[in-house]
Amino acid sequence: MNINFETAARLLGKYGISGKVTGTSIYCNYHDSDEDKVIVRVDVENRQPLVLKLLHDSSVPQELLERQCAFSEHLRKNGIQTPEHYSKGGNYCIEETIDGVRFDVTLEDWCGEEVKKISLETAAEIGSLMAKMHRISFRDNIKLGAPTLFDALDNNEVNGIEKFRELAKKAEESQYTSLTYPKPLCTKLHLFDDIIDIFEHRLISAKHVWDRLPMCAVQGDISINNLTYQNGKLMVFDYNNAGDVTLISDMILEGLLTANEAEESELAEGLTIADRPKIFQSFIDGYCKICPLTHDERIAACELYPAYSALWFSRIMSCNGRFKDSLEAVMERGDTERADEILEETYRLITADAHKIFPIETYRGTHK
Repeated sequence: MNINFETAARLLGKYGISGKVTGTSIYCNYHDSDEDKVIVRVDVENRQPLVLKLLHDSSVPQELLERQCAFSEHLRKNGIQTPEHYSKGGNYCIEETIDGVRFDVTLEDWCGEEVKKISLETAAEIGSLMAKMHRISFRDNIKLGAPTLFDALDNNEVNGIEKFRELAKKAEESQYTSLTYPKPLCTKLHLFDDIIDIFEHRLISAKHVWDRLPMCAVQGDISINNLTYQNGKLMVFDYNNAGDVTLISDMILEGLLTANEAEESELAEGLTIADRPKIFQSFIDGYCKICPLTHDERIAACELYPAYSALWFSRIMSCNGRFKDSLEAVMERGDTERADEILEETYRLITADAHKIFPIETYRGTHK
């Protein structure tokens, strides 16, 4: 879909902005049978650029979009650097029909290009920023009535356990189906069952304290592609995944996202892929300086961190060839030796003692 100058100017006019449109840049133009999503930067004469977001998705009600924008504004008014959302008649989200399609439209300030490099210092800043957002949301008891992408005890997009189960079955079949598999896909078959059992037990252990842990609304996707620097400080944008979650879950999984998902070219000078644990530690240090964890949160963290660092999706799933050293990709290539190495490393990670990162203390203070 092409958002021309005339359409952009008309939409801005709905929000009371009448400046001359001097340029448009499409950041997202996604369409399929269930969803249409367009994100466009709009350059306006004599003012900073703006971002129009147009969404047609029956699974995302307008009421949720409204609450997500209101949440962003609440954080902004409480000191978090995040773009201002514009409103019309008290509503941030308006309806508009373009080319016969009904869209929910929102408008916010454009805040700059996303972060390009991750350093230990940046990771600590991200952790601190998340902690400040958590503290405000928890203090003010904000809830959005929707899930997020990163719920450690529910469905989430970074859990490789189901693919790991599939690979376990294939590995077992390869031991005796010579026509399909000329050689076994791995020789450490017993490690599959051990790892699955430990993963399940770690989540069960975390569940024992889950109901005692703080939860509230979170931004839901604090990754470097949703962050920028403004006035020397991190600014966060994009609340389309904002929802309610237990805070330790958000911290652990998004900390791992910060550490694990930057490509080597996106790591700051002096850092390599082998430094991912250091990046995670910096993120945690930054978070805990703002929001020290309660005793129960540390218990949960000591279970969740080994479980998800071991079965993080990009370690297990090839994702259509994107992750070439994942267990799935290695097994597809028939590299038995490397598959065994990954299994051994996965076992080491899932059995690791996380108490050095999250020391269990007698402190049981109030959260945030």
